[in-house]
Amino acid sequence: MTSYTSPFTGKVYEIVPNMIWRQAWDEQGNAYKRWYTQYNFFHSGKRVTWTYTLDENVLDGHIGELEGHYAPWTTSPRD
Repeated sequence: MTSYTSPFTGKVYEIVPNMIWRQAWDEQGNAYKRWYTQYNFFHSGKRVTWTYTLDENVLDGHIGELEGHYAPWTTSPRD
């Protein structure tokens, strides 16, 4: 997938993958680099968001929040 079209606005976002790593440890306590793919979303040449997955259900919710169609997930002490 190199682009994503918003189901809400029809905007097309260019997806640029980027390999990154974070420090992790195995069961014996040995350090190693854990690699991830970070997907950067660009619109009109500007990065607008990023995610670690290209699952369409996740993207629809994520882009829906970005474009203002869904309220961001929040918690309160009364939940």
